[in-house]
Formats: sequence, structure tokens, C-alpha cells
Amino acid sequence: MPRKLKKMDISMLLETIGDTVENRIMDFLIEGRGIDYSKTDIADNCEVSRPALYRVLPSLVRPGRSQAYKSYRKGAALFS
Repeated sequence: MPRKLKKMDISMLLETIGDTVENRIMDFLIEGRGIDYSKTDIADNCEVSRPALYRVLPSLVRPGRSQAYKSYRKGAALFS
């Protein structure tokens, strides 16, 4: 099961680039690289609302057939 963020559990990446919804999602997926996550997993672990997740996720992912999300080492895009 993916790790749960605790309140104020801010990574060095977020301290450096800023604590935004987009950055939280990227940080979470980078930390759990190679693991598939559902939208619910991402929203819960990043402590963001589902509407916020649905608003920013299309700009962070390359469309695919799957409903699971993970980061890959090559490039900055996330794949679904």
C-alpha cells in the first residue's frame, strides 16, 4: 500500500519548488516510481481533493487505456 503523507510531511522537493497540487502529485509518483496508483490513492496520499486532482491530472499525464498512474524514469510525463 502506498505511504500516507502526514500533515506537514513536506519533502525537500516541495520545499524547493513549492507546495502546489501539481507538485504534490509529481512528488508522490516520483517517490513511488514504478508502482501503479489509482486516482483515489493519489488524492488520498497527496491530501488533495478529487476535484483538484481531476483538474490538474490531464495536464500531467499522457493518455492511455489504463486507469492506473505511475511515473517513468524517461521524460517528465506521467503515463496512465
